[in-house]
Amino acid sequence: PATKESFEPLQKALSANGITSLAIDLRGHGESTNEGALNYQEFADAEHQKSRLDADAALIFLSARGFQKEQVSVVGASIGANLTLDLLGREAMIKRGVLLSPGLDYRGVQTEQAARELKEDQRLFIVAAQGDGYSAESSHTLAAIAGNKAKLLIYEDAEHGTNMWKTHPGLI
Repeated sequence: PATKESFEPLQKALSANGITSLAIDLRGHGESTNEGALNYQEFADAEHQKSRLDADAALIFLSARGFQKEQVSVVGASIGANLTLDLLGREAMIKRGVLLSPGLDYRGVQTEQAARELKEDQRLFIVAAQGDGYSAESSHTLAAIAGNKAKLLIYEDAEHGTNMWKTHPGLI
């Protein structure tokens, strides 16, 4: 149930290093709930899968402001990690993705095929916590599929998604 505000620590660090960033609320999360009328907790899997369109819209937004796809790196947490890998699979010009607590299948947003289809110049940084069992297992699988295109970091604790920044601020 994270919102764009959960990315604030990363955005501050990026800004301090002269890097522009954009954080979005996926449909049904944070400010995109339309005053309660749109709630991810009530979504069927098909509605979650439509969040791909949110990632596409963010890319269109950046393109309209002069950012080239080659300049864009994508970071996602939990189902957002799956959407990140999905976007890399669909947009070969995006070269880098960071997956925080990905899964092989979160609500129908699957990742294995996208990991198989990464281009030679695309790279992943995959991070999970051992105590977050499903995500840790999924991360190992995705790293194995991606091979030399992925770097894997597994923490010993049980944090999930952007909560890892609280216990591991060096990750930022």
